[in-house]
Amino acid sequence: MKNYIDLHRLFSLTLLLILSALGGKAQSADLGEELLGARVPKFEIRNGALFDGVARLSTESTQLSFAFEFVLTAHPHDPPIPAGRFSVYLDDKAIREVLTTLCSTDGRYTWTRDGTTINVYPKETVGNGSYLMNRRLPKLELKGTPAAEIAMFAAVAQLPPPFEQIAFAQAGGDTSFPTPWTASFENLTLRQALNLIARNIAPRGGWVLSQIVPATSPTIQVRK
Repeated sequence: MKNYIDLHRLFSLTLLLILSALGGKAQSADLGEELLGARVPKFEIRNGALFDGVARLSTESTQLSFAFEFVLTAHPHDPPIPAGRFSVYLDDKAIREVLTTLCSTDGRYTWTRDGTTINVYPKETVGNGSYLMNRRLPKLELKGTPAAEIAMFAAVAQLPPPFEQIAFAQAGGDTSFPTPWTASFENLTLRQALNLIARNIAPRGGWVLSQIVPATSPTIQVRK
């Protein structure tokens, strides 16, 4: 069998782990929708990019997690796509309103909710079944999986062809699950699988997808 690396499919995943106690608040049937309605007294970004705004917004909720997918270049040797910069000032808006404002300010992006995870990703990928995070796993099986990187590699390996390469490296923090994870899921997108993996480490666990430059070391950095 021919072994190769497709440079058009080299990606870096960064796990962002934020540990926080859930406190005594009871979880409703649709906690994520309830959390999106929480009010932000004041939200301000000065000459920042969308990623900065999402990172800032992530500090406003103790239970929502956030995942971000950067716009990728068409070819691996293309220069990085510059981030649009803007300033936003909002008073007393719901988290969902802040998200919508941020994405409308940088019109290349949109957002959706998956449980208690907010996914922000390129609008042009909507409906594109060949896009990495939209690709579907008919079944994801995990048996006594001890850590997030092992679960992530298992998810990618269970994708139908074509081959995808995602690299993972730890830089601080701990990607271990509270207990080895045995689970079975059906008909998930890779995005949904990563949401589950990140949240299984910590309630506010999130991740970032970006394309790496060939000949550099792809990394996943873990932060607590």
